[in-house]
Amino acid sequence: MARANAEWTTNPLAYELEVLTLVNNEGVGYDIRNLMLECNIYESITSNFLMGEIAIADAIGLLENAKIFGQETLRIRFAMPTGKRPAGPDDDLIDQVFRIYKVSGIHRIGQNTTVYKLSFCAPELIHAKRIRISEAHRDSLSKIATKLAKNHLGIIPIGAGESFPKRRPFFENVIGSPGEQYHVVIPNWTVNYAINWLCQQAQGEGYFTGFQDSFFFFQTARGGYRVQSLSDMHTIQYLDRGIFHYAPAAAAGTVDSQKGEGSKGKQPAWNEEETGIGAGRRILDYTIGKAANVLEGTMEGLFAQKQITINNTSKYQTESNFNYLERFFSQSGQGHYPLVRQMPEELSYGDAANDPNSTEVPTMPYTNTKIQGKPISDYPEAHTTLTSDSNFVNDEKDIYYQANHNTHLGSEQLRTAVRQLLNYYTMNALISCRTDISCGEWVRLKIPPTRGQDDKRPDDGKFHTGDYLITEIKWGLTTQECRTNIKVMKDSYFNQIETASSDYAPLMKLQKGK
Repeated sequence: MARANAEWTTNPLAYELEVLTLVNNEGVGYDIRNLMLECNIYESITSNFLMGEIAIADAIGLLENAKIFGQETLRIRFAMPTGKRPAGPDDDLIDQVFRIYKVSGIHRIGQNTTVYKLSFCAPELIHAKRIRISEAHRDSLSKIATKLAKNHLGIIPIGAGESFPKRRPFFENVIGSPGEQYHVVIPNWTVNYAINWLCQQAQGEGYFTGFQDSFFFFQTARGGYRVQSLSDMHTIQYLDRGIFHYAPAAAAGTVDSQKGEGSKGKQPAWNEEETGIGAGRRILDYTIGKAANVLEGTMEGLFAQKQITINNTSKYQTESNFNYLERFFSQSGQGHYPLVRQMPEELSYGDAANDPNSTEVPTMPYTNTKIQGKPISDYPEAHTTLTSDSNFVNDEKDIYYQANHNTHLGSEQLRTAVRQLLNYYTMNALISCRTDISCGEWVRLKIPPTRGQDDKRPDDGKFHTGDYLITEIKWGLTTQECRTNIKVMKDSYFNQIETASSDYAPLMKLQKGK
């Protein structure tokens, strides 16, 4: 079927649904595009497989006639509007085959229509849940993961420059722990559990300390499967297609072709020729899911950790501390400034705090001097772990490792901190229909600051503007629109927190108590 006529210029959510076919166990296919109410597809770096659900308004008796019992196949193929395709064959297409695994919410509306929901997932998930493996392997962890996926799930590894049909499961990118030989015994685990365990143990090669030890096994809607570290994700710079802009509706209506400013009666503000932005780079709406959670970050070991390791053979005990601020510049690939203040915390309390009519900032120092004057990352005891190190050498001088073999290197601390970092500063953004992005990629979001009428600060938006890692994507399809929702995180600010608002007049007045 040829792509329908859809344009971003009139609707930034426009897209082209080419195929939506349900195939039953007897091999009979049904085009259900006209029956679809809504279809959601989910992709995440923390989920091994694609999943989704589709709501059906059935007025033709599909449920009974096609004999849908949760064992069917669903093919979905959709793309951005014609003429917006990036370079490369089918790079803007999402073309996937799923397995229906659940039928739910069956509800009769009127005499002739039944509404229900079909839940679907990648076929490999169904197979992964059906089998358990008990095997021993000796190889690098990435190669072991590749063998398991190939032998038990049919996920084929491809080399550099090779291509593979999108509807066949394949490894799009396999990055791992090269060189080291590991002796791994898998004791009756599911395949995906075993691969996830290997990812937890893997130590990769990369510049960004900590990120290199944080591996994820996940499927992308645009391609195949990946075993990828956060360090490797950091090395993949965002492209021009990965720059998105937000503007309030009032400011996005028109634009002056000479000045680029909002003006009545001029060209649409998202006209690509006029602004260089284009409707396909719009942030239509956004929500800051979490901008900070100091208490959670403290308890979960984001800012500081103490790790006590005991060697069961020698009975020797070692301690290692993790300090977020000390590690920041070696960990953060996008650089800039940390997500917390670098200066010591000054806890204060005074009479002014008890006066509801006072605008003065309390200045009386807190009486407990033991917890005053230290940065947020100087409290390793807040998150303490106890581990064992049972490495030993046999007669052949082969080193055998237990599951926690690398804890003495502090990699477990870094991995814990980095995983917490993924949820410390998050944003959910609704963008134009985009089928050319995937989880594990960096994008740049440009968010102007909230401004008052008398605010003369530059429109730099350095607080929310920044480089973000896509951790989750939801494509919400209707017959007319595709709502692309991305969940992103960032590991740094463009501005140093201590100096971000030092020249802002309204805050200066508050500080002076005026």
